[in-house]
Amino acid sequence: MLASQLMLAPIAWFCVWLYLRTAPSAAPEGPRRRFDMLVVTTAFVVCALALAWVAQVDSGANDRIWRPVLSTLTSFFLFPAVIALGAWVRARRFGRR
Repeated sequence: MLASQLMLAPIAWFCVWLYLRTAPSAAPEGPRRRFDMLVVTTAFVVCALALAWVAQVDSGANDRIWRPVLSTLTSFFLFPAVIALGAWVRARRFGRR
């Protein structure tokens, strides 16, 4: 199941790169950087918690097939959603670029 998460590594790195690249330059560096690291860490933690939840879901005889698929799908949607929410909050708090 963890190996299926490797497919998402390029997408996760792209989301993080895009999120950090679009940071407002007029915002104070220290608080914005701490907020950015909090958002990125939260995105990874949410995905890890979702992975733990998927590992506990029992869907019957098809678990062997569907657990990697479900874990990948949850991470595919959760990680960018947390990053997008963080970008929205950052734009409201620190201003737009």
